[in-house]
Amino acid sequence: MKAGKTHEWIIVLGDTAAWAWPLFASPAAPRRFAADAEGHAALLRCLGESHGEAHSRVLIDLACETLHEQHTPALRWHDRRALAQQCRHNQFAADALVGWRWRPGLADDTVLQLCGVPMQGSLPAWLHLLTHGAAPPVALYSASWLGEPLARTLGASHGPALLLQPGLASARLSWLQDGRVRHSRQVGPAGEDISLVLDFFASQPDYPAHGIPTLWQTGEDDSLVHHPALAGFQRQQAPLESGWPDWLSAQLSRQPGDYRWPPGTSRPQLGQCSPRSRRLTLAISLAAAVLGGGWFAWGEALNRQAAQLAEHTRALHASNQQLAASLGPAEVTQARRAALNSLLILRTRWPRLGDDLDALAEQLARRPALSVTALHWRADPARLSQGSGAHVQLELRADATLSARQALAELEQLLAACRQAGWNATLSHAPFDTRAEATLHSQSEEVVRFVVQLTLPARKAGQ
Repeated sequence: MKAGKTHEWIIVLGDTAAWAWPLFASPAAPRRFAADAEGHAALLRCLGESHGEAHSRVLIDLACETLHEQHTPALRWHDRRALAQQCRHNQFAADALVGWRWRPGLADDTVLQLCGVPMQGSLPAWLHLLTHGAAPPVALYSASWLGEPLARTLGASHGPALLLQPGLASARLSWLQDGRVRHSRQVGPAGEDISLVLDFFASQPDYPAHGIPTLWQTGEDDSLVHHPALAGFQRQQAPLESGWPDWLSAQLSRQPGDYRWPPGTSRPQLGQCSPRSRRLTLAISLAAAVLGGGWFAWGEALNRQAAQLAEHTRALHASNQQLAASLGPAEVTQARRAALNSLLILRTRWPRLGDDLDALAEQLARRPALSVTALHWRADPARLSQGSGAHVQLELRADATLSARQALAELEQLLAACRQAGWNATLSHAPFDTRAEATLHSQSEEVVRFVVQLTLPARKAGQ
């Protein structure tokens, strides 16, 4: 054997001996190892001949193997698992090797089959030896359930039938129903237990009323062909194309394991899966690796983008600090911002601000005797939205050549023109009493000054 390759072994465990041969040996030549210290050492030496990685597939063919059936209503998968675990605890010890299968039943029920082997006799020693040896087992198989693929090979998959299954340890007699193993028992080398096995089958409540007429056999074990207990059956013999060890090699290499490892035993479970499941697992692993690589590359790209954004943020922060330093103290900046916000509010709520101010300037231009010395405006956004307009305060100065009466006449003409334009115009301050019955008299000899309050309507654009 070449180094570096993975080698598989087929191992059959019996009550008194074990048999082993390489999986791809053609034709298979089993080597027998007795269930004693010398046989254990010989098996270890045989498995150690493999250079490189090696593992084994183990068929358990013991007389103490039992098969139980239980009819249950249709259940969901998690309820099925819980029920199977409960039935396992009821039928077998905690350390036993147990496997179960769900079968279709009648109407709305299903059938639970449990097959188990107690950890007694030579089995614990063999499993301990193999687990810590050069070819640890990856799958454990049941000799009872091995009758189903054998029945398909022989063509015994319809109706009730008996199957005389050959074996390296001893032959096995199985009761089949439509290719499904109902019960299976190992018989002695000379067939001394066949009558007891047939009586056990006949004692089952669902055994056919008229018995089972057909007995299938492979011809591998001719010592039981003419047994008196089998004389009343219709014999169907279908020899295997290859020998029994070669047929075992082909079947065990394609099938998943039947037995679950007992609690507390940590062994690789890949061999317990079917080839299709193993291929699916490998495909999922490869897809996960590719997807993980893609996510990693995308994460690295996002990290680079985040670093670039952080650099741009730092640059913007530095430029904002420079701009803030160029704008001067914070109080000046706040004052400018407040004035700008007020202007924006006034322009938004008073779309015709420019037109109205132009009209006011035109009225003032018609009266050159009155000149504006100051203008103050005040706009309340809440009142502007209600259509009240903005308040403008004008400080006017009359020409020095005009008398008080002439200056007042000019002012009254200006106020009348503003009111005619739709503005609310009032005189809020004058240097003399402006009532009709009062005598015009200035309070000082200086130039006459007036203060006029105007309320300009907040007309919308287009009005």
